[in-house]
Amino acid sequence: MGMAEKIRKRRIELGLTQEELATKLGVQKSAVAKYESGRVQNIKRAMISKLAQALECDPVWLMDLEQHEENPLLMKLAEDVTQRNRLMAYYEKLSKLTPEHQIAVTTMIDFLASEEAKEKEIKSQSSKEA
Repeated sequence: MGMAEKIRKRRIELGLTQEELATKLGVQKSAVAKYESGRVQNIKRAMISKLAQALECDPVWLMDLEQHEENPLLMKLAEDVTQRNRLMAYYEKLSKLTPEHQIAVTTMIDFLASEEAKEKEIKSQSSKEA
């Protein structure tokens, strides 16, 4: 099953019309129809990311990369898109929190980043001494 079929299949599974998906993507309904028919061969990276997010699926699956694991460039692209989607989802959740909770979350992130930096420095010092 190619990407065009997967877009259509997943849209239907989610109960979305082409128009609803187009609205989520910020494009015209005709663009979604073109994606689903396969008339668009080289969908841009940003759109693949939006599609994966809107269709609530893994971009690796959407781009049909499971069978192309031997291609490191394609796999890196899929990993980048997956990571970007994850970060965007976290940002959306964070933006809905109260200002106090946003501060708590960002403080925790800063603390954890600082702790990891300290651990790396300790490991680096240990390896230099050995």
